[in-house]
Amino acid sequence: KSFAIILLALVPTSLDAKSQDEGFGTVEALAFMTKSCDTCGMGIGGKLNVEICGGVDGSCCHIKDIAKGDAERFPEGFVDDFVGENLDDCDGFNWGTSNLDDLDMTISHEGEDDLTIDWFEVLTPDYTIACFAAPNYEGENSYKVKPGEDGDCVIYQ
Repeated sequence: KSFAIILLALVPTSLDAKSQDEGFGTVEALAFMTKSCDTCGMGIGGKLNVEICGGVDGSCCHIKDIAKGDAERFPEGFVDDFVGENLDDCDGFNWGTSNLDDLDMTISHEGEDDLTIDWFEVLTPDYTIACFAAPNYEGENSYKVKPGEDGDCVIYQ
């Protein structure tokens, strides 16, 4: 089964003057909470892919199979943190914007398992963007994260 989580915008927040000049900063880590249920983990052969957009000049970065084939990742009811080489070209990706409307993320799953993500976070040196990935089925095995003030994402320092 496959699914995609698409983040089109984030919850607005006020940023201090220094942060507005530097944007949200560079991506340092991603974390995913796998739902706690008997079949919610990722099985052998499953892959979680990430695309983050909103960098300088509208650029994007991509992570192919963030677990890099590690079958021990994404067990039910646990948080998996990813840094460094697991982030592919998203390691150090400069968001370079403080405008939440410029941020887009897509998280997609490949495989025959029933991987279910409860929430995920993107961490930069000064901010954490947390999104709750409760399923909104928009087609077979597809998740969408709702944008805007009433959406499923929060940002904090």
